[in-house]
Formats: sequence, structure tokens, C-alpha cells
Amino acid sequence: FHLGKFHGAGVLHLAKGGRYEGTWQHGKEVEGKFVFDDGLVYEEKNWNYCTPQDRRFQSERKNGLMPAGATKMSDKRERNELPVGCYDVVDGYFDPGTNKVHAYGSGEVIREPSEEKIKWIRERCRIGTVEHGAVELV
Repeated sequence: FHLGKFHGAGVLHLAKGGRYEGTWQHGKEVEGKFVFDDGLVYEEKNWNYCTPQDRRFQSERKNGLMPAGATKMSDKRERNELPVGCYDVVDGYFDPGTNKVHAYGSGEVIREPSEEKIKWIRERCRIGTVEHGAVELV
């Protein structure tokens, strides 16, 4: 900082992930780039990540694709074993029998979604089926 303004080279770390690396002069950006958590650098021109022609995640571009049936649902987390008839909501699974979201592994109740959110979950989230390797709740 110089006189309360960005000045010189620096990195801004964003609360939700990623960082902006840049150089500033008297509060004005001279140059910089945005870098995602996985190391992918955003390019305004010639952007070829996650396009209709190539929908692989960055880790798949770096390390290759997983075998059929083990495809990734997200680049930020591993695919969890989803109970039959339940819906994957990232931080847990929604069980229509309890109308609650439970933690993967422990089954502990995380939250109780509103009717509006339940409708959204049923319309958009992946559901556990036997054909896709879901597990039975005990």
C-alpha cells in the first residue's frame, strides 16, 4: 500500500476461493490474473475450460479421466456413496423419508430444507439408484 491505495505487486485471496495476482500503481491495476483454487488461470481470450467441446474438470485435464462409472460430479470433492432413493446435495444427502439433509458417513441431520428447496432438490439433484452404485440405508 502507498497512501492508502494498492501499490506494487500483490495477491488478493478471495474468501470463497481463488486469488487475484497483480500489480498496481497508485490504486490502479497495471496487470494481473485470476487463479482458481486448482491452479487454473483464467484467460479472457481463448478460454477453453468447461466448454461444450470439452467438459472435463481441471483435475481431469491434468491427470486424465476416471474409468466409466467413476466419473466426477465436482472437481472440489470426491464422489460420495449415495443411499438409494436419496439426493446428493453436496454437503450431504437429502432423504425424502425424513425430509432432512444428512451428513455422508455419520447420517447425522445437518438441516431441514424448506418445501421450496425440497422441490428444487427433487428436480435438479442426482438421485441414488442401484444401477449407479447407490448403497442401502440400514
